Amino acid sequence: MKTNKLILIVLLPGLMLLQSCKKVEKEMAVSTGNYQNVLANSAEVNGEIIDLGEGATQYGHCYSTTQNPTTALPTKTAKGVPEVGEYTSNLTNLNPSTKYYVKAYISRGSDVAYGSEINFTTAVLTRSEAR
Repeated sequence: MKTNKLILIVLLPGLMLLQSCKKVEKEMAVSTGNYQNVLANSAEVNGEIIDLGEGATQYGHCYSTTQNPTTALPTKTAKGVPEVGEYTSNLTNLNPSTKYYVKAYISRGSDVAYGSEINFTTAVLTRSEAR
């Protein structure tokens, strides 16, 4: 009985030490900010990279006229090597008087992390913009 207790006393701290030496994998994290300067054919959207994870390679915003846009769509902004902090994407070639759904993203290959979804409606096309 004393031998069992002694083994537990010796092994337990060793097991706890092994458990604490596990590599913690960092996860990519991004948040979707606000939109501004919404015109008939363009808008600006902010985002913030919170964590690069283990080697993020691209970031931006994906957008669509339907909910839950993803990076698989051609409607996305793609920026190069990400850094922690805020950024702005210029969305262009939008349709007037149309509701758009937008999410910030950060990616590494096929791994993608998204921010929450926001939406806005583009302005009505004015006569001066139509010319």
